Amino acid sequence: MLRTWFEKVPVRTIKKIASLGIGYAWTLYFSQQARQAEEMLASSDHPISRGLGNLDEEGWRELVKAIGKATQDELSESQTLCEKWIDAFGDRNMVGKGAALTCQAFIASSDRRFEELEELLHRAAVANQSSNQLYAFIWLKTAEIQTELFKGDMVRAMYLLRQANKTAEKIGVPKSFLNKMLGVLELQILLEQDHHQVSPESAQISFDFALNYGVTDILCGCTQACSRLLYHQGLRDRAMALLEQARLAASERELPRLNILTKVQLAEFTLLNNEELEPPILPDESELSFLPNQNRAIQARIALVKSMYRLRLGKQFGVAGNYAREALQAASAISDARTRVAAQYCQALAAFALGSSKPAKRLILDANLHAEHLNCHFTPLWIKEALLSLSPLARNLFDDPPDTAEAATTRDPEVRAEDLSAPPVPGHTDSVITVRQISILKCISSGMTNKAIAERLLVTEDAVKWHLKRIFSELEVTSRVQAVTEARLRGLL
Repeated sequence: MLRTWFEKVPVRTIKKIASLGIGYAWTLYFSQQARQAEEMLASSDHPISRGLGNLDEEGWRELVKAIGKATQDELSESQTLCEKWIDAFGDRNMVGKGAALTCQAFIASSDRRFEELEELLHRAAVANQSSNQLYAFIWLKTAEIQTELFKGDMVRAMYLLRQANKTAEKIGVPKSFLNKMLGVLELQILLEQDHHQVSPESAQISFDFALNYGVTDILCGCTQACSRLLYHQGLRDRAMALLEQARLAASERELPRLNILTKVQLAEFTLLNNEELEPPILPDESELSFLPNQNRAIQARIALVKSMYRLRLGKQFGVAGNYAREALQAASAISDARTRVAAQYCQALAAFALGSSKPAKRLILDANLHAEHLNCHFTPLWIKEALLSLSPLARNLFDDPPDTAEAATTRDPEVRAEDLSAPPVPGHTDSVITVRQISILKCISSGMTNKAIAERLLVTEDAVKWHLKRIFSELEVTSRVQAVTEARLRGLL
């Protein structure tokens, strides 16, 4: 809307009034028109531009440039400029301070610096609320929800999205841009929770918005979700065309990280489509010159595609397993649950092909449990379908049920209980309830006995009892019914 308004104003008029020029540059940056934005920002510094003195005293031109760099995915430079801006102007320009802190929070989210992000979210929220900065509110909530998408925690992501909508309603945030931006994020959440809720038409609407207004992380996440949905629904040409649109946008806007991420996704689709056994065309790791954890995220995805290619060859299963472990390690380092699940599937198929049936089944079970507790269902469906199309061995692995009786009786109870003490559920920082314990809570909420739970989770009954004691202690309850009730109140179920 703002861009439409500016386009109706003669350029010569905008250039004569510094505030208009700086405002238009801001709008152009967020419309992914960086070159035009930089030209407009430079013209606002012209001596004939009225009102420049007051604006420079509050650092508006410097702020627009600092945040504009982030829209162009030049995140390291943007972070440095924002820090300098806060030091120079933060005390006298609270609106700008909120915007700069919001930008820094977005950068921390993009680089998966989650501990640092918590502090930035708090500081930015205080600044934005004190200055009634509604536009920054949208981007701050986007960064917060996007963080949970990076982690793969769809339960937490949906909770934050609903809270953002409620808060926005209370404080009067304009709905047009808010609904569209949150809609892009909601589509990704719904796809994982229940892909039947997402239509090709709604996916296209979200993609079109992200293509025009989304920065690299927003557009990349939306592109992956929409293309995979279309591919899963048999609309393969549309899926590939959508990826090509994103790749072209990355080239035109000079966004190297978006370009690389899109190439990796195209390589995966090409591998699934191609009847020939040609190696996928993947970026070279020498091209990865981004923030450290951004590089790890890309390395994990590249390793995953390399593993899938070896599995398709029907040989080199040991190499396939090594690449899968490489993807798993990189994904675990940045708390990327979805890539971790996909890597475990690839690792399981490689192990199965080498004759290690029980470890393979265990990997699949662990991956499925982890995905289930994050309400992340499309990723295991996607990677399972991909592996079934790549290797005939996959059907034997997925069709052959685990030997629950043997697995449940051949392990020492105490050792097994400790082995199952997985990391706490992502997103629930106020709880030390683990992923495995959430699975037990879900089982008892369905009325299952300890014996039935043990058989389902491939553990002993003593291990189940051990975890129940931990659950009761953590939730401060004394019965199974109370445990389920309290877990639901805390958003764990």
